[in-house]
Formats: sequence, structure tokens, C-alpha cells
Amino acid sequence: MSSIVIAKFWPVIIGLGGISGVFLLGWVRTKHPGKRP
Repeated sequence: MSSIVIAKFWPVIIGLGGISGVFLLGWVRTKHPGKRP
């Protein structure tokens, strides 16, 4: 399920920009340790 969520948010992350994208990916990794997007 996490992969689907990341897939949906990926275009949004690219649209927002690098800083926001890195922050969101960092948050996802914190919530789901061991899983990589």
C-alpha cells in the first residue's frame, strides 16, 4: 500500500520541488523504517 501512496504523491513531490520532496520522503521513511520509495 505504501508503494501506491508514494506513486500517487510522486508527481506532487516533483511539482513542489526538491526541499518539500526530500522532507516528505524523510517523513515517510521515519514512519516506515526499512522501506525505500
